[in-house]
Amino acid sequence: MKRSVLATSVILSTLTAPAFASSIEGFSAGSHSVRGSIGHLNILTPHYETEYGNTSPVVIDISAAKTSQEAVDIIREAAPDPRIVTMLENYPQAPTSAEGIAAFEALTGTSVPSDSEFQQQIDFRLTAERYIGLGLGTVYRQGLLTQTATQTIVSVGANGSADIYSCDTAAFTPTTGASEQASCQLIDSNVELNDREIYESHNGSFISENFLYSNLNTNTTKFYGSGGVFDIPMDNILKIRGVAHREFYGHRVDVYDQFSPSMDFKNFYINNGTVNETNSPIEPESFLYTNGFHMVYDQLDDNGVNRLFIATPTLTGSYSGSPLPIKLTDTKNPTDYGFIGNFDYLTYEDINWNSDPKNWLALGYFGSEDLGVITPTIYDYGQERFFYLSSIAVKHLSDSTPEGFIDAVKEAIKNTLPNRLANVFPILPEDLTGLSIDPDITQEAYTALINERIMRVAISGALLDFNNNRDINAELSDFYKNESRRRWTSSEFRFTSASTLRAPYDCYDLRDPAFPEMTLTISSTDLDSSTQESAHVIVSASGNYQSVSASCQVSSGEAAVSFSSVIGGSWGEHAPQTLELRDDLQSVYAYYQSDEESDGNGTLLETNLVAVAGSGPVDISCSVSGRDMFGRSKSRTQTLTLNITEPQPITGYVSLPNDFSPEEGINVIMVGDQGDRVEVTSDESGIFTLVNPTSETYQITFNYPNHVAECSTVNVISGDLGSFELTAGDLTGDGVIDSDDTRRIWYRSQYPMDYDLNNDGRVSWADAMVVYNNRGATQCEL
Repeated sequence: MKRSVLATSVILSTLTAPAFASSIEGFSAGSHSVRGSIGHLNILTPHYETEYGNTSPVVIDISAAKTSQEAVDIIREAAPDPRIVTMLENYPQAPTSAEGIAAFEALTGTSVPSDSEFQQQIDFRLTAERYIGLGLGTVYRQGLLTQTATQTIVSVGANGSADIYSCDTAAFTPTTGASEQASCQLIDSNVELNDREIYESHNGSFISENFLYSNLNTNTTKFYGSGGVFDIPMDNILKIRGVAHREFYGHRVDVYDQFSPSMDFKNFYINNGTVNETNSPIEPESFLYTNGFHMVYDQLDDNGVNRLFIATPTLTGSYSGSPLPIKLTDTKNPTDYGFIGNFDYLTYEDINWNSDPKNWLALGYFGSEDLGVITPTIYDYGQERFFYLSSIAVKHLSDSTPEGFIDAVKEAIKNTLPNRLANVFPILPEDLTGLSIDPDITQEAYTALINERIMRVAISGALLDFNNNRDINAELSDFYKNESRRRWTSSEFRFTSASTLRAPYDCYDLRDPAFPEMTLTISSTDLDSSTQESAHVIVSASGNYQSVSASCQVSSGEAAVSFSSVIGGSWGEHAPQTLELRDDLQSVYAYYQSDEESDGNGTLLETNLVAVAGSGPVDISCSVSGRDMFGRSKSRTQTLTLNITEPQPITGYVSLPNDFSPEEGINVIMVGDQGDRVEVTSDESGIFTLVNPTSETYQITFNYPNHVAECSTVNVISGDLGSFELTAGDLTGDGVIDSDDTRRIWYRSQYPMDYDLNNDGRVSWADAMVVYNNRGATQCEL
């Protein structure tokens, strides 16, 4: 057998260009992929028919690699051919082992260069093919027929005689002949394949092991299903549409359909080991596809427009069809706009009851001859909405390419458009008269086509031009347009699982959005309502969503609290904010809406929470909800329990001497053992209060005109500060009662003051005796 031609050998620029290829599940390095808007995105490349009638079926997706070293790591893990891994054993240095040198020479046909030349050659090719996919050429006269959930079906041979092998995809090496691999088993010989099935029919199922192919030598279709292998008679004018799945009369069966030029549609299914044939319950114009309980077909509507219809069974067993808002284009007419006839239908309900079921029709849309591309679209039959996916591809490329690259590609595309489109680019002109554009196009669809064109140009080698300061060529040749249409009508556009759509140029992960990663922080959970203490609350989140909301609300509690503000955060990419603080101050809300899904990571809202009154626990519930581009949402909630306190004050009593009535306004000074200082005044009852003590013991004294007070020690644990009486006689106010105070009271006429120390209504000898008796008393200073 001739040596494999490995497209990784095109790492050297002197060799043949990389093979255009579609992706084989199991060799796509999806686990390394950067998350696009709704998941990882694998950039693929077109396939092409070789002179042997085969396709080049495999690429290694290195689009997630930011550096050549990361790309090499992905290649090593994918390991499509042991020689590739061996050749790169010392990267960035050249191989040195005998095996590594032999692998390099076998794959490239050249001698091993110096380390610097080796790295330069490798890095050049890895950069050039970063977003194209590192293509692997097939073995001579060996091609990919189809794939199942775990098997790769390979044809070996040409000119009407091929051997068919079934190979374990996980172990299959596409650069080695199937007959040489233990993972491949010969299942049929002397087969003349129907090329139309290979390139235009769904002849395999990614969600089961079922597949089929036609043998024109025997005019039979071989169907491989769970019940065995079955021969279905046919003649060479019959058209096999492919494998489908549905519940048929209560039995799980495998259904495919075929038609003849007379439009005689038939369904074939296997039941109890027998091939059964039924006529289609509907009469389409030219196309029929069966999946689940839905039949999708095309007919001319009342206006003569070829449109997709959908039929579902009624209670009586008949089918009731209705038109969808999907006009089909004639792929042979370059000025006919609409959706491509190749589509796939997915009906899927997650076992998680909280997940929304999927009822999706995947299509390709062609709407502008000037843009010249077809873009992947999903029509949600349940919501009756179109969703265009190409913004995800551009988002992925923008995140993983140098700054300014995508803008440069966009500008290059703008320069290729007619003036009427370029002048308002990327806005859709109001008047489309005279333009090569779908008259029914929407702005959303037009934007999707622009994004699709950006993606195609960006992965076609434009990155090398950008890195080398060269002009980016965004012109589309007629060959490219024809190849694009030919590829979109091929069988590779389909759901490969309930969450993955393989489009001709990229692969989308459509998994339900994950729960937002939510972070809730608060500056304090112990708040004092007596001082109206507040706490700062921050709600942050991350995830891939188109719109995100955050809210906090008081859910329950014994004390009164309120929100005093709401501040927006930094989540998302320039996402407009809507902020709200409810009138009752019991909840706050923030909302962010983007034009496309964003991998947001940041603060959603900040707010202050104030303890208003009362005491006891209070629950605050905060939540984050994210909604993706398909309208599916996930949310996460966290609850905080706050401890609101309203401490009971500790009181004491102070009075003036000689059984006077308590005096209001006596200054009380307290200094705690922790250094905290408190100053209060007594009320009209002589009561003073200590609130929120932070020490266990305090030194206490008092200040009042004509009086002094000693220092005392109080223990607040007892809950009572005690009773105190001041000492009268300090008429000079110097903090000590002495002869100066005696002298002043005898010469009181010279001092216009109230010296009635015993409060009997007059100043007399009795007041002088108060001073005399209290001589030596001093004021304690704190």
